[in-house]
Parts: sequence; C-alpha cells; structure tokens
Amino acid sequence: RELLQIKLSSEDIVVYFIGVNEAKNAIIYRNPVRRLAMRFTNVEKFTDWIFRNTNVGYLLNNALDVGKATIDGKSFEETESALNEAKDYVTSQGGAFVSIIQPHVFTRSQPLSYEIAMRESMGAYPEVIDAVYPQLSDLVLDLDNSYDARSIFDDLQTSPFLDWCHVDRSGNESIAKFMVRVLRPFLD
Repeated sequence: RELLQIKLSSEDIVVYFIGVNEAKNAIIYRNPVRRLAMRFTNVEKFTDWIFRNTNVGYLLNNALDVGKATIDGKSFEETESALNEAKDYVTSQGGAFVSIIQPHVFTRSQPLSYEIAMRESMGAYPEVIDAVYPQLSDLVLDLDNSYDARSIFDDLQTSPFLDWCHVDRSGNESIAKFMVRVLRPFLD
C-alpha cells in the first residue's frame, strides 16, 4: 500500500526481486508444535526426543501430523495480486516494472558438497520448497519484463550461500552483475 503513495515517472524502474519469502510463506505446517520447532532449534531437539522416546510423544506426533506440510494456494493468490497491483501502479505512472525470481541453494543445478549437506540437514523442508518454487516461478515469469535468476550461481566454484537463501559477497556480486545486464536496456 505504501507503493501507492510514491509518485513515479517514465525514468523510474521498480524491481521486484521475489521468491524465497513468498515460497516460505506458502508452506503451512499443520500444528503449532512443528511451527515452533521450525523456528527454535531447542524446541525441535526436545520435541524430536519426546516423539522418538516416549509413548505419549509417539501418539502426540501421529495425532498432530508433526512434520507434514501443505502448500497454501491462497498465498499464491495473494502474491499474484500484490505483483499485479504493483505492476499496474508502476506502469500507470509511466515507470518500468521488472520482476525477477530469486535463486536459492536448492535451485543450483550442480550443488557443491556444502550445499548438499545443508539440504540434508534441513529435513523435509527442501522437498516442500522444491514443490512450491516452480509454481511461484511460473507466476513471476508470466509477467512482462520478468527474468529468471535461479541459475546465476551455477558457474561459481565456491558456494555463495550463508544459509538456504542468503548469500555472501560473491553472491551479491553475481546478483549485481545479473541486475546490470537485465536493467541495461531500461537505462539506455
């Protein structure tokens, strides 16, 4: 809604670098115990021990479907609505709207051993992101002036990832080079 307060001109370019937060927001865990466990490591260690080592924990785990995730279709609708609202506003003001689907560690075509270990340490989360991300990517890439950044780290010899989606200096440099290449036609 704040975007609607900004006056734009034909010289303005609005870039939506989108993907990882929207993918994460589209995943719903069915019970509050698992949601807490995903946010706090100590809760996860405690609940995992309880669920594995006690009869009550075993029954509770099965009753709550702990660890099972679903994809929230409403989240995609909200993302699509927000993208279209922003695009419509920017273009009605004469500006250029550019959407870019973000890379993350699971989009790398030939993951390095560090990235494979990261994936393996995250339980079922990578598989759910793998299910969500193509749908989200299609939504973003269906827009005019959209670009796919999912493979921009494929040629790097070392991993730019600090975690599954945040990158170090080399990752930011790759993103900046990609942005220059994508945005150059809008600047000329």
